Amino acid sequence: FFFLGIEFSKPMKISKKEANGKQETHLFTGTKLALAFSTGVKKGEKINVKVSISPTGYEGAGKNMLAEGQSKDFDAVRKQAEANWDKELSKIEVKSDDKNKLAIFYTALYHVFTQPNINMDVDGKYRGRDNKLYTANGFDYYTVFSLWDTFRGAHPLMTLIDRKRTADFINT
Repeated sequence: FFFLGIEFSKPMKISKKEANGKQETHLFTGTKLALAFSTGVKKGEKINVKVSISPTGYEGAGKNMLAEGQSKDFDAVRKQAEANWDKELSKIEVKSDDKNKLAIFYTALYHVFTQPNINMDVDGKYRGRDNKLYTANGFDYYTVFSLWDTFRGAHPLMTLIDRKRTADFINT
């Protein structure tokens, strides 16, 4: 289950709502969902869209939006994301004159950090594998451990470069 919160920088109208391939008017639930939004947009006008996600419910998505989506400045959010990734990727420093090799290495390291990923609300609530709600105390709850063969390379690497995250994996 995933619940979403979407916030636009200007009012929008839902012009089309489809659930599981059928036009929908009231209910909006299913596995194949589509929304079309419309509004009057002037040439060159920018519309910011914030999306929050929660494994627990719409209330969780709202809390996550409030905690993590305060900025209305897209460039500031982008710069913060770049700084966060620079911090993660700087855990291993590689030197080479071959820019291609550097790009390959840091792309692979980026992939190591993308999964497993945190799957809980900002208040620690998460949906367990039994579909019940729990609260993580003292650790971040992760998901997507299903990548093939990660035990051979990715997880041993994480024990060396990110012990906190490794402990969280174990507690999950």
